[in-house]
Order: sequence, then C-alpha cells, then structure tokens
Amino acid sequence: MEANRGAGTWRRAAVEMLVIIFSVLIVLALDNWNEERKEAREEAEYLEGFVADLASDSLNLAQRISIAQRGEARRRCRAGHPDCRGRTHQLRRQESKLGRATA
Repeated sequence: MEANRGAGTWRRAAVEMLVIIFSVLIVLALDNWNEERKEAREEAEYLEGFVADLASDSLNLAQRISIAQRGEARRRCRAGHPDCRGRTHQLRRQESKLGRATA
C-alpha cells in the first residue's frame, strides 16, 4: 500500500512538473508573438515615415531643379542667347508679377 502511495506521489509530481513546463513554454511563445507583432508595427510606421519623407524630398528636389533651370534660362536671355528672342520681355513681366523686377 505504501509503495502505491509513493508511485502515485511521483506520478502526480511529474504531471504537475509537465503542466508547469508547458505553461511556461506557452507563455514564452505568446510573449515572442507579441514582441514580433510590436516590431512589425514599428517597422511599418518607420517605412511609412520613410516613404513620406522620400516623397517630400523628391518634390523639394524637383522644385529646386525647376527654379535652377528657370534661373539659367533667365541668365541666358539676359546675355542675349539666340534661343531667347522675344522672351526677355516675357521674363521681365513674370518677374515683376512676382515682385522681383530687375533693372
């Protein structure tokens, strides 16, 4: 009788130990899943910000290129470049509309 009690106690202890081990493994798996989900969300936010910054920078660069090209065209026309015949007057009108009339 006493031998059966000892075997039953060991069995019960082994089952409880397995339950604890599986519980800890499940908790660790859930924690890893939650961390991966958070990291994926942060990554998506960073990528969205990167895309927005890239679009803004691209627009800014296009505007700067356009301004530089117009400035170069104005310099050519003022210098009497043959491609600018009749455009000098037009450029001066545009500049005066912008409030930057030149002499």
